[in-house]
Amino acid sequence: MSLTWVPILPVWLIAVIAAALAVLLIHGSLVLFRKKVPGRWIAYLFVLRVVAVVVLVLCLLQPTVLYRHDEERGPDLIVMVDTSKSMATPVNADGSGPTRLRDAMDRLRSSGLEKSLSDKFTLRWFAFDGDARPLDAAAPSGIAAAGETTRLGDSLATAWSYYRQTRARESVSDAASGRVLLITDGVDHGAQDAVAEAQRLGVTIDTVVPKGPAAEREGKRLSIAGVQSARRVLMGSESRFLVTLRQHGIERAPLKLLLTEDGEKVATMEFTFNPGQDERQIVLNHRPRMPGLKKYVISVDTGGPAAQLPEVKPYEMSAQVIGHRSEVLVLQDTWRWDFKFLRRVFEDDPSFSFTSFLPRGEGTFMHFGEPDRKVNPAGPPRTKAEIDWYDTIVLGDFRPGAWSPALLSGIAKMVAEDGKSLVVVAGPNIARLAQVPELAQLLPVEITEESSKPTRGPVDVRLTAEARQSPLFFSPTTGAAAQRWNALPAMDQVYAPLRKRPAATILVEASKEGNTYGNLIVIAEHTVGRGRVVYVGTDTLWKWQTMGSVDESGNTPYVAFWQQTLRALGPGRLHEGSVSLWVQPDRTQYGTGQTVNLVTSIEADHPVIAPKVEAAVALPDGKTLPLILFPDPARPGTYTSQFDTAAPGSYRVTATLSSDGRPISDTVSAIDVLESASETGSVAIDQAALTRLAAATGGRVIDPDKHDTWPTADAAKISVPQTRRVNLWDGFWLPVLLCAVLGFDWLLRLLRGYV
Repeated sequence: MSLTWVPILPVWLIAVIAAALAVLLIHGSLVLFRKKVPGRWIAYLFVLRVVAVVVLVLCLLQPTVLYRHDEERGPDLIVMVDTSKSMATPVNADGSGPTRLRDAMDRLRSSGLEKSLSDKFTLRWFAFDGDARPLDAAAPSGIAAAGETTRLGDSLATAWSYYRQTRARESVSDAASGRVLLITDGVDHGAQDAVAEAQRLGVTIDTVVPKGPAAEREGKRLSIAGVQSARRVLMGSESRFLVTLRQHGIERAPLKLLLTEDGEKVATMEFTFNPGQDERQIVLNHRPRMPGLKKYVISVDTGGPAAQLPEVKPYEMSAQVIGHRSEVLVLQDTWRWDFKFLRRVFEDDPSFSFTSFLPRGEGTFMHFGEPDRKVNPAGPPRTKAEIDWYDTIVLGDFRPGAWSPALLSGIAKMVAEDGKSLVVVAGPNIARLAQVPELAQLLPVEITEESSKPTRGPVDVRLTAEARQSPLFFSPTTGAAAQRWNALPAMDQVYAPLRKRPAATILVEASKEGNTYGNLIVIAEHTVGRGRVVYVGTDTLWKWQTMGSVDESGNTPYVAFWQQTLRALGPGRLHEGSVSLWVQPDRTQYGTGQTVNLVTSIEADHPVIAPKVEAAVALPDGKTLPLILFPDPARPGTYTSQFDTAAPGSYRVTATLSSDGRPISDTVSAIDVLESASETGSVAIDQAALTRLAAATGGRVIDPDKHDTWPTADAAKISVPQTRRVNLWDGFWLPVLLCAVLGFDWLLRLLRGYV
């Protein structure tokens, strides 16, 4: 405790006044003594007058007492009460009953919620409409709903700023609370989105919704708010449809999303809405098998009339399926177990047409091929002209001596000069392949005689750091597909080369086995002239099919490797079907004057070379506004942008992705902008907006009548040092005390007849 003085007059003058009063006090006492007043009463009056002089001196000195003490209190809870005019709407449809504000505050008290909050938290009360303002420490009782507008995002920012400043003045050292209790009807006319602002501030928001007939009249609603998908798709490649659904009042109901292509059902997904989830995005995957302009219809199966759910209007769109097919030739001199798995990959993927020749006896071959391939050879190829039809050649356990020299030189020219691709799958005859100069110079590794002697397994393998950025092994950043390369099955045997060539890249290597040049090489690739060559140093890659993990689309590491490899090696490096461009607003419905925040992201199963994203928004009046995209440094391939909604209507955001100046993907996103409602008149309670706000920030919708929805304190009460300042002059305690002492002195003298 400490005592400070703020004298009104100079101290010496106060001392003179005190001395003068002391002299007068003595003189007065002597006068009473001469008047024969009993000594006992002279003593009483003397003491009273000494007290009066002391109090007067204290009044002139203005003492201030500072003292510190520890105070037990719970974590802070910011309580924000909506006082806009919409909260003055009666809760009953006929205009009777209390207002929304009064009803909410009465329920807060009568249910015991206010007392429960006071026991668990330190409440910080704010009122808000267009902005926030602090209230007394006690729960507000005389506030009125008279604000002309509601700006929830701005009010959150103001209340949070004031709260932080208050804590700084109080010298509180513990972490600031991040919890807000919001009492509002959800009407928001602010340009700043409340969810975005709450997430920026890092606060959790619980909401208390007033009762009102508007919420009940809204009933159950379900709609497809928008669909995004590329408008050009490579046949056989995965096409993704990002569907945004919006609901009210049908949480936990079992639903099914359907996708049809030209009237044929091609994809389905069952889903439900969780409590507090008013919007949900679902991705449907489909691989178109025929080229041409396709009509896609997305609909929701609600279970029929018996489910008593609203019907949903289907969403229709069109996409152009590009019909390019890569021709692949498989040549090998030994029947191997891996062939049946590789053949299945070609048959299941319409992007490739394959032809293969396998020996059946001396001078005879078994011919395999798909019926819709572009070339139908009469026999095994012997010259370059007979292989010019193919885009990629796969050499299995190849014995060069069994084939014509013209074919061997033709393969080398096809790769180096024509820009075609070659995949070599090693086997016992791999050393013979290295003895042919035309073919040996194509390989990304150096082969020796020892390479024909396999390293017996199991051989644990792993991807190199370069492989994860290679188109052959690149995977999305999330989901099971992102984990497919983390734990690969071991190989039964590896035909390991001596080392890689200087310009080659090692993609897969043995985890433990090695030679003098490092770990054993399992898969490597490099560029030769205009073409590319991949070396696969094992004939047991099929273990990735039988023992590998399966992703969301049902693909194993084996299927993913061959599909991505053959696409990466294909002519022109076509990747349209494996690249998706998404434009996602923070919500799909806004009011006029609000700011739309967009996130544009690239999702690809391979690196996109020199990506360039351009976007624009078509306004309701037909004008087009270009958007400035800002790269997100924390998320590669992600861009942010925003624009303001000046008028109601439908806004269409179009984005295009280019690689090396060539368009490879595009998308369109629709945003609905509604006329902002007035604060007066019939303003419905926006239950969905409040539910979304709570769900997006990790909070909950609180019903005062249901104790299980009440918030609980995340931390126990703590002891907080508090400094108190007591100024007896500012509180009028000293003047009142002085008047009381003087009055009592006069009253005694009056009653005793000394006046």
